Amino acid sequence: MIDLGQYVSFIAKGLATTLMLAIVSFFVGVWGGTLFATLHYQRFIRFALDGFVSILRGTPMILQLNFFFFVIPSLFKIHMSIFMVGIITLGLNSSAYVSEILRGGIESIPKGQFEAARTLRIPVWRIWKDIILPQVFRNTLPALVNESITLLKEVKL
Repeated sequence: MIDLGQYVSFIAKGLATTLMLAIVSFFVGVWGGTLFATLHYQRFIRFALDGFVSILRGTPMILQLNFFFFVIPSLFKIHMSIFMVGIITLGLNSSAYVSEILRGGIESIPKGQFEAARTLRIPVWRIWKDIILPQVFRNTLPALVNESITLLKEVKL
C-alpha cells in the first residue's frame, strides 16, 4: 500500500521552501533595485553600477548560482548554506531587473517634480523618499508583479 502522507509532507516541505525563497528574494530584489535605481542618478557611481547590472542581467542564473556557491566561499573562506546562496543570487538577479523597471518609472516622472522640490529646498533624500519613489512604485506596480512571478518561476531552477 502506498503511504500518501509521506509524499504530501515531502511536497509541502518543498512548496514552503520555494515560497520562502521567492518571497525573501523578492524583498531583497526590491530593496536592492531601489538602491541601484536611485544611485544610478549619482555621477560618481553610475558607470560601475551600470556594468554590475549589465553583468547580472546578461549572465544565466545557473552560472550566477555556481559562482556564488563555489567561487565566493573558496575566495573568502566562508561557508554559506544552499538556502543563503539562493537568497543572495536570486536577490541580486532580481535587484538588477527591478532597478531597470524603477529607472523606467523614474524617467516617466515629469522633470517639474524634481525642479519644484529643489526650488522648495527639500533635502535630496526626502525628495526621493516622499515625492519620487511613491509615484514610481505606483506606476511600476504591474511590472513589479510580473518580476515577482518571473522570480517564482526561477526559484524552481
